[in-house]
Amino acid sequence: NILLVDLARKIEVGPLFLDFACFSNYQIIKTTKRLAQEGLSMNHCVGSYLSKIENGCTGIYTLKNHTLELTSSYFKGERILFVVQLVSYGNSKADENIEKEVHDSVRKFNKSKFKNKPLDFEIPCKELDY
Repeated sequence: NILLVDLARKIEVGPLFLDFACFSNYQIIKTTKRLAQEGLSMNHCVGSYLSKIENGCTGIYTLKNHTLELTSSYFKGERILFVVQLVSYGNSKADENIEKEVHDSVRKFNKSKFKNKPLDFEIPCKELDY
């Protein structure tokens, strides 16, 4: 249980997720205490994502009473971010304006990874269905 065993430890967050936090000004969760608080205050299971974060698979952010989960993958030779989920209290659907803001921010961040390459393709911001 994250609350009882691992309450105040720093989480090793992947550098791409930290870069996005600086780019977007969204607050990234970097301690087990803050991760547990987010799950409790927002009434959802994000508190159980510790191993996903430390394995470099996920970054968790908070913004405007919403929780954002991003993952990363390679696209056209560059490591970029994808929105896994953006939810409000109790896993409720996100506000449409905030959802648009997040997708725009992720898209701009991803586009910055291709700044020295010609873009003749759309860069996704949501996970691709294979």
